[in-house]
Amino acid sequence: MKIAILAPNFVEFDGGAQVARFQAEELTSKGHQVAIFAFAANMKPKNIEVFIMGMPKSLFWERVYRLLFPLDLPKILKWLPKLKDFDLVIAHYYPSTWLAFLAKRKYGVKYTFWYHGIMDPQYLPHLYEKIYMKMQIFLTKLTVQNADDAVSVSKFGQAELKKYTGLNSEVSYVQINSNLFHPRIDGNKIRKELNLEDHPVILSVGAIRPVKGFHFLIQAFGLVKDEIPEVKLVIIGKHDYKYYSNWLRRISDDSLI
Repeated sequence: MKIAILAPNFVEFDGGAQVARFQAEELTSKGHQVAIFAFAANMKPKNIEVFIMGMPKSLFWERVYRLLFPLDLPKILKWLPKLKDFDLVIAHYYPSTWLAFLAKRKYGVKYTFWYHGIMDPQYLPHLYEKIYMKMQIFLTKLTVQNADDAVSVSKFGQAELKKYTGLNSEVSYVQINSNLFHPRIDGNKIRKELNLEDHPVILSVGAIRPVKGFHFLIQAFGLVKDEIPEVKLVIIGKHDYKYYSNWLRRISDDSLI
């Protein structure tokens, strides 16, 4: 079977992209012919062709472009015909769903939507952010209405997708990359680099966004320090909202990295 996997950012720091990568590798191992279509990419899985469609590099203009992608007719006319001969298109996130929607409508290609969650507008403090997220929810709903199947990565996501779009989905939990995460990892290099010495460490990894609730984590960490004064908190993630990252720094002390 020929399968196209569509993901906006096929990059290492993106959780959805890692799911798409595992998906592509698993399908390839089962004998399927898999290709990945992305707007940006820095991963190159073995024996899997990756097509990069391109988009602005600035975070602000990237967000604008993703919202307005259906208006980029030259790019759509260039890439949509390439999906014609695939048996299945799997779309992760809007605006990849727009190409999958069109491929289903124009060529009758089977379309599966993989849902990773959309930030609830109520967790964003600025009006323009709330409007942006509401538009993204609306456009996702519009572009998944003809999907043959839908999959959510959690039961919470399953309920959220139903609320946003009316779509029923099955749940498929995210696989863990045991090559990266396993008990045999030697943490001495990181401890030395971050000057952690022998302090007990709490680690949190994820994109640094208001919806992730890192401010609650920092508040809870204060309670932990009351009992274990020498503890350190290490937060690792991409800074998507500068004002939020700056606020987290202001409410933190040197026990947080």
